[in-house]
Amino acid sequence: MPDIVKLVFDDIYVPYGHKCFKRPDNFSDNPLLEMLFLEKDVSPFDERPKSERTCDEAFYHYLNCIKNLTNKNYFVLSLKFILLFRECINISRQKEVESNEENGVIAKREYTTIKNSETVPEICNEFVTDYLENNDYFGINSERDRNEIIELIQHFCTWLYLNGYTQSRLSLVSG
Repeated sequence: MPDIVKLVFDDIYVPYGHKCFKRPDNFSDNPLLEMLFLEKDVSPFDERPKSERTCDEAFYHYLNCIKNLTNKNYFVLSLKFILLFRECINISRQKEVESNEENGVIAKREYTTIKNSETVPEICNEFVTDYLENNDYFGINSERDRNEIIELIQHFCTWLYLNGYTQSRLSLVSG
């Protein structure tokens, strides 16, 4: 998986990092990328109830569940989706993150590193309309892949619900 992580990092953070989010200089600047790059053991996650696990832990668990069920191209698209969705969540929910004062220093942490996934389905429409569309889908050029992102959102939110990471179901409204 480290090769795929590097490929996706280069596809997203190198050309678009300056545009929409804080570009990590390396994998250790992004906890999810670091877990994926190091192929971190997930067993410590299993010791806590899912409602106490962070968004990043839920994202990691999802990616680990699908990595052997998909081909490489689909997994790369799934990883791009998760990383972009993570960035959108961190941007839109940053005000909800309480700054912690430790030894006189204010430490700002990302939403996905300290909050659980309960409200994740609420952000889906914002992710597509305000984040992806306004940023030309971050280089996801084919119409097929853009449509697949919608399918990934639906699958991921259903997976979160079925696996106990959220009590919220994604509501699909057709017009």
